[in-house]
Amino acid sequence: MKKLLAASLLSVAATGAFAQASGNAYEGFNAGVKVSSVGASTSISAPGLSTNVGQQSVVPALEVGYTYGLSKEIALGLTATYDLSETKAGTVNDVNFKGSNHYSLNFKPGYVFNNATQIYAILGYNSMTGKANAQGYSASHTYNGFGAGLGIQTLLTKNIYVQAEAQQITYSAISDQAAKFTPSATVGTIGLGYKF
Repeated sequence: MKKLLAASLLSVAATGAFAQASGNAYEGFNAGVKVSSVGASTSISAPGLSTNVGQQSVVPALEVGYTYGLSKEIALGLTATYDLSETKAGTVNDVNFKGSNHYSLNFKPGYVFNNATQIYAILGYNSMTGKANAQGYSASHTYNGFGAGLGIQTLLTKNIYVQAEAQQITYSAISDQAAKFTPSATVGTIGLGYKF
């Protein structure tokens, strides 16, 4: 047990020493709040029906993550987000579509300029509960999908940063009662965060 504890402490110390050596301004844990403009749409195909419905929503979210400084310029980020409200996805034939409980896990490789501004790619796994509601009808399914996009962060102080992101998310299709539903979303985000 003592050997395991000693090995763990040495590992943490070595990681900390490398982190200081990398000099990357974004290295460490971070947390923040985000507000997204989400253009959600659902492609629906069924016998005698083929349509695409959509709607715009403003959705607040929380984000936590960790960034590893591979060097002073190269940052490798991992983040998790969770939406704090539902996303409206349109109406067809009095049936309302919306998404809830959306979360994402993202890999964000980035390049840091002037030790203060970072541009990065976003590659993420997304999951949500898609719901369809009308009088006498209600259905829900879990949709999983992948997102890709770009982002930029700028440090306002040593610890506080602002960010903006653009991302396209495509979910897997699910069939229900002879109808096939394929959701997607175009997301534009601004956020404020704290680097620990």
